[in-house]
Amino acid sequence: MAVNGKDKKLSSLSKKALQTANGQKRAWFAVGVGKDFLFYIDKKITEPMKFKEPLKVQKLLTSLKMDSASEVGKNSLLIAGTILEVGEQFEMTVKVKVNGGGKSTLKGLLKDATFKKIVGKVELVKEHGGGVDAADKARDAEITAELKDKGVSGVKVSKDASGAETVEVPENLRKALKLYKWWDKEGRAELNRLRNGDIATAADEDILQTIQRRLTRFQKASMYGLFADGKLWRSDGPLKKLRPDDYDLTESDLKKHLEETKKLLDKLLSKKSSADFDEEVEEIVNAIEADAEEYSDLEKIAKRLKLKDDQYLDFMDAGKGNLALVKDLVAKFSNDDVKRLLKSVGGGNWDRLFFQLMCM
Repeated sequence: MAVNGKDKKLSSLSKKALQTANGQKRAWFAVGVGKDFLFYIDKKITEPMKFKEPLKVQKLLTSLKMDSASEVGKNSLLIAGTILEVGEQFEMTVKVKVNGGGKSTLKGLLKDATFKKIVGKVELVKEHGGGVDAADKARDAEITAELKDKGVSGVKVSKDASGAETVEVPENLRKALKLYKWWDKEGRAELNRLRNGDIATAADEDILQTIQRRLTRFQKASMYGLFADGKLWRSDGPLKKLRPDDYDLTESDLKKHLEETKKLLDKLLSKKSSADFDEEVEEIVNAIEADAEEYSDLEKIAKRLKLKDDQYLDFMDAGKGNLALVKDLVAKFSNDDVKRLLKSVGGGNWDRLFFQLMCM
């Protein structure tokens, strides 16, 4: 997996957005292109819902003349959220999850070298400032209590010297029961409603995206096996005691539910076009167009200099605001001579090189 492989100016635009944020949160998105991702932080937008439509993102990338824009479509995996500088690191939230994207997607991006150069040290949080979803916390407490009370295998209960009790629940059991409870309380009813009614609103699409994402997670992690009732060839699952008579998330059930969800989503998405977002995209582009054009020129020069990937960001960051100087430099000197000047005059640092040239 690579980030901004063919579209390195997205990295520069993102880094510039962080440099000018002045302690304010900014919205970001990451969209899948094959096995890779395009990652972008906007220098003004703070609401990640503005990036919830893959076709809108495609329109934006096309307007910015990104090489990979054509690889983005209505079914592209997409996540978006907010980023905020806190002390010596950044906090990132994930607020938009489309076409299978989720928090795990961002965790994968954190390992990428280009992503690290853009953002640096990152902590993933649900809310900035240490906020916790009270309802989510209450559900976790309820699940822990239920698993303990039912004597589920794998749950450990211990007491300290004062008699205070600690309950340790295996993460796979907690997640599986939490997902089933959501399905039993909301998911099943919503899928039945949408299956038998007219799907027309953005809220309907959000519900279908949630159903698809959560049931896919349940399926891929084989959570259905945890509820196995020992019939046929299966042995009892550790959550058998919590399996209701009308349990409907078996392996075959999941396949059917996911096929139905995909058909409903495809029907809804077929009505959309990138042209639907012309006006919104124009507003975003107008705010960054000058920066984008300058970075485009710098990117061309970086390619001419045959810079390595780990040198691109430093070169483009230093070249921002110094385009005329950079153009003059590469017009007068060969690639090898520019690199010699970088080493002998700039000490390997592009900022220092450009500063020294301005002082001559």
